[in-house]
Amino acid sequence: MQFRELNNDQRRFLIDTQQIYEELRITKRNFLLSYKGSMRWKTVNGKEYLYRLINRQHNSLGPRSPETEKLKDQYTKARRRLRERKNNLQKRLKEKAPILRGMGLGRLENILARILRELDEQNLLGKSLTVVGTNALFAYEMLVGIHFDTDLTSTADADLLWDMRRGLGFAGTDFNNNGLIGLLRKVDPTFEIRSKKSYRAINKDGYYVDLIVPENKAFFVNRDDRMVSTVEDLYGAPIKGLEWLINSPKTEAILLDKKGYPVYMSCVDPRVFALHKLWMSKQQERDPFKKNRDRDQAYSVAAMVNTYLPKKFSDNDLQALPKEIYDLRKELNIKTEGYLLLDENIN
Repeated sequence: MQFRELNNDQRRFLIDTQQIYEELRITKRNFLLSYKGSMRWKTVNGKEYLYRLINRQHNSLGPRSPETEKLKDQYTKARRRLRERKNNLQKRLKEKAPILRGMGLGRLENILARILRELDEQNLLGKSLTVVGTNALFAYEMLVGIHFDTDLTSTADADLLWDMRRGLGFAGTDFNNNGLIGLLRKVDPTFEIRSKKSYRAINKDGYYVDLIVPENKAFFVNRDDRMVSTVEDLYGAPIKGLEWLINSPKTEAILLDKKGYPVYMSCVDPRVFALHKLWMSKQQERDPFKKNRDRDQAYSVAAMVNTYLPKKFSDNDLQALPKEIYDLRKELNIKTEGYLLLDENIN
């Protein structure tokens, strides 16, 4: 088990890109919150009125007057400024992508990156949905500037943990109308739900997305167990132990897909990831192949935490975890003492 550190040039380019992308996310969110749709004049019974059009709904802002003319002028100018800002930021990221890709910094599968961007735009990541499983390793890498070995990070699927308690009132209209499967098909039209009440969607290339929920019924607020009950959609698959992940501290990072373009990810705290993976590796019913990988991932992330991060396994914010999970921190500390940090940087 080993990991490699980024060199100074890689860190500099990465930090610059992350800052640009964070500004792009803010700009897009401001645009959607305040300037989505359009504002136009409409003649009604021979008199002009200013209307705001959003999602095919017309709302009158009053008859034409110096006040409404000023309102429309301010709206148009501010909307144009935000659009220009968004275009400039996207252009800068597009210019940087080949350089970042050439530096070997793009790690996340492109299909998942596109899905996460859509979930982020629908205001779901870090609220109702959290990335769990192997893909979270790519976010942890960005927290400290390392790369894990590829045998730890390779995967052809994604797990989305759904906190059913939080509702979907903050989600965008597109998601509320079409559900998670609609969002997946927006990214790739070949995504299918193979059977009734399925928790899995799979595309033509065999990449699949699983929607998972805690086994504890106290976390269920919708008897239908679908994210959007009015359309065909994925059902949450109840899995033992996930209530610990839902209640645990979370972290977030901006990482890069294999094209060198940034993406935001919300996932569980790396300490909780390591503890949970080690716990999974000790479950009798767990597949032996997966148990070995669970253990290796747990040790690797624990070594990263102990080497780089200020928050350790002994911190008070982990004491809410079940005792059988919390007590595993002792094994993680012991097993990662001799962890190997390679001298060479990433090429």
